[in-house]
Amino acid sequence: MFNLPASLLEESVLLDVIEHLPAGVFCKDADNDFRFVIWNSKMEKIFCNDRLDMLGKNDYDFFSEKEADYYRKTDQNVIDKNEIVNVEQELVTTNNGTIIAHTIKVPVILNDGRKLLLGILEDITENENNKKKIYDYQFHLERMIEEKTSELKKLAQTDLLTNLSNRRYFNEILDEQLQTNKSYTLIYLDLDRFKLINDSFGHDLGDFVLKEIGLRLSTILNYFVCIGRIGGDEFALLVENNTENDIDKICERIHDLIIEPIRIENRIYKISCSMGLACYPADASNAKQLLQFADNAMYFVKKNHTKKPYAYFNSIMHLNSKKEFEIEQALYYAFLNKELEVYYQPQYDINSRKIVGCEALIRWYSKTLKNVSPEVFIPASIVSGDICKITEFVISQVCKDLHFLKENYEVDFDISINLSTYDMDLGLADRIIEKTKRYNLNTNKITLEIVENNELEFSNEILETLNNLKNAGFKISIDDFGTGYSSLSYLSKMNLDEIKIDKSFIQNYEDKKKSTIIEAIYAISRVYEYKIVAEGVETIDQLEYLKEIGIQICQGYLFDKPMPFHKLLEKI
Repeated sequence: MFNLPASLLEESVLLDVIEHLPAGVFCKDADNDFRFVIWNSKMEKIFCNDRLDMLGKNDYDFFSEKEADYYRKTDQNVIDKNEIVNVEQELVTTNNGTIIAHTIKVPVILNDGRKLLLGILEDITENENNKKKIYDYQFHLERMIEEKTSELKKLAQTDLLTNLSNRRYFNEILDEQLQTNKSYTLIYLDLDRFKLINDSFGHDLGDFVLKEIGLRLSTILNYFVCIGRIGGDEFALLVENNTENDIDKICERIHDLIIEPIRIENRIYKISCSMGLACYPADASNAKQLLQFADNAMYFVKKNHTKKPYAYFNSIMHLNSKKEFEIEQALYYAFLNKELEVYYQPQYDINSRKIVGCEALIRWYSKTLKNVSPEVFIPASIVSGDICKITEFVISQVCKDLHFLKENYEVDFDISINLSTYDMDLGLADRIIEKTKRYNLNTNKITLEIVENNELEFSNEILETLNNLKNAGFKISIDDFGTGYSSLSYLSKMNLDEIKIDKSFIQNYEDKKKSTIIEAIYAISRVYEYKIVAEGVETIDQLEYLKEIGIQICQGYLFDKPMPFHKLLEKI
C-alpha cells in the first residue's frame, strides 16, 4: 500500500501534477462509502461534467446501479487485497456517451491510517492514438517528477534567504569531507553588531543585508568546498588546506567583501565581521569539534577586538570566558537558592478573549548577576549539562500549579512546557508521568513543545520518547514552526497535536513571503487537524490579519507578557 507524502510542499507538487496530467485522475475515500475527494480537470473533460457535481458523491449517484455495483466490487477488492488493479479496457458511461477506458486503481493509506483509492483513467476509444498517448504521458510524468524532485532536493539543501547551503546540508558536506583523510580549514564567520541593525532598522533591512552578504560570498565560492549559513548572522566556509599564508589571503579577501559599504536607497550601511579558524586534523578529530573550535576562535576575535578580523584556534580559546564561567557557577547556586521561577504567558481565543492555555517559561533572578536572560543562561545550561535539571524543575512546578488550579479554580485550559532534544532520553516519559500521578493530574492537560531549529534531529530514541509521551496522553507541539528548513518533514514522523507559528512570521506578516508561509502552515493544520497557535502577537494589525485567515488562538505582548503564577491567578 502506498503512503501519501506528509509534507505540504510534496503534497502541493503532487496535486499540481495531478491537475495537469493528460490522464483523468480521481480519488475515493474508502472509509466513507468510496465518495470522490479528487476529480481533476481531465476527468471533467472526459465525463463532460463539473467536478463539483462529483466531489462528495459516489458511483451510485452518477452511474446506473449495475455499473456502480461493478465499480464498487472492483474498488473494494483493491482495498481488501491491498493490490493495484489494472483494467486495460472497460466500458464507461459519460455525459457524452460510452467510452472505452484504460483504468488503474491504486490503494493508498494516509499517515493517520485513513484509506483512499487513487484512480488513473485514460480514454482509449481512439486506439490509433493510444500508444503515443501512453508514451507521452509516461515521459511527461517522469520529467515532471524529476524536475520537482530536483527542486525539493535543492530546497532541502539551501538557505532560502542567502541561497547558500543551509546548516543541515553544510554539516553533511563537512562530515563527508572529513572522511577523505585530507586536511581542511573551517572558517566560522559572524557579522559584528548585526543585532543592532535589526533592532535599529528592522528585520527587513537585516534580511537585505544577509542576502547581500550571501551574494558576495557566492562570488568566491570556487575557493571553498562549501559555504553555508548556519545561524542568524553566522556563516561557515570550508576550504581544503593550503599554506597558512594562503588561508590568510582568503580571510583578508572575505573581510574586504564584507566591509564593502552596502547601499540601500539613499543610505550607506557599513558592516564588519569576525572570523575564527580551526584546522582538521591538527585541531579537531571530528566535525563537531571543528565547528566548536572555530566558533571559540571567532568569539575570541569578537571579545578581544583583535587587530586582524580573524584568529586561529588554540587550546586557550577552548576555556570558557569569564562571563560564561560566572553564569555556569551562578546557575549551580540558582538551584540551591531557589532563584528560578516559572512564569506563564496566557494564550487567548481571539473571538472570546478568554484564556485557553498558557506557556510555561523559565525565569532567573540571580543574587549576583541580577536578571539573567533565558537567551543567555539556557545555552550556558546546555554547555554545563544543567538543561535537564531546568526542564525537570519546570515540569515539577507546572504540575504543582496545575494541581492548585484544579483544586481551587474552575478553569479548563492546557499548560505548555518546552522541551529540547537534550531532554529526550528514554526515561523522560516515565518521569513526567510519575509527576502527573503525584499531583493527580490528567496528562492531556499538558502540552509538550519541541522547539524547532536547524539542529533538530529526530533520532529513533527521540521518536520513541515522543511516542511514549503521546501514548501516555500528553499533547505534542512543535514550537517556532517554520524556522527550520526541514519543517514539513517532521509531520510524517511525529503524531502532533499542535503547531505554533514562530513570531518572526507574525511580526513580518506584511511581507508576501512571510504571509504565504503563515497561510501554508494554517493549511497544514487544517489538513492534519492540528491546533494552531500564533505567538509573538504585538499589534492590532497582526491580530486582525490572523482573524482574517482563520487563526483563533494567539499569545503575545498585545495580550500579556509572561507573568508569575500569582499574577496569572488574578486574570482567571
